[in-house]
Amino acid sequence: MTVEAKGSAGGVAILWNPTKVVVDLWIGMRRILSGRFRMVGHKAWFLVSAVYGPHILLEREAFLTQLLRMGNLYTERLWVIARDFNMITTTTEKKGGLQREDAYMERFRETQTTLQLIDINTINGKYTWNNRRGGSREIASRLDRFLATEHLLGIDIFYEATILPCQGSNHWPIKL
Repeated sequence: MTVEAKGSAGGVAILWNPTKVVVDLWIGMRRILSGRFRMVGHKAWFLVSAVYGPHILLEREAFLTQLLRMGNLYTERLWVIARDFNMITTTTEKKGGLQREDAYMERFRETQTTLQLIDINTINGKYTWNNRRGGSREIASRLDRFLATEHLLGIDIFYEATILPCQGSNHWPIKL
């Protein structure tokens, strides 16, 4: 499923293996695409949301508010949110460039806490975006990630997050 981009930004897609996952409901809105999924052989349904967070600072507050509203609407509390948030939570998630804390780092952390989301670290690296410059001008950040509700991580499903090889983009795809 996809949500179309506007210009060169905002497009979102979710891919799944139909032999392992059943899908029954889709909700698409600006910058967020969500579907209700169930692993084959399990009874629990959970929400999967793919996001493309704004790179424009002034749009970040509305995006985080939209995530909070979605969390309030989806009461089953089994939720995975994935992909490009275009935000980091701490300066340790960035290599190179200016190392300064900004208001949206704190706001992003607050949103994760309010929604009871756990950040799932990737097993094979940290940074998922690179400005494609070398040497002292290189900047890398952890813009792409998986967040999951505490409730989802408590059920009996094996999960791991992996950074996949880059195929021409400045973002490396991630897989859960």
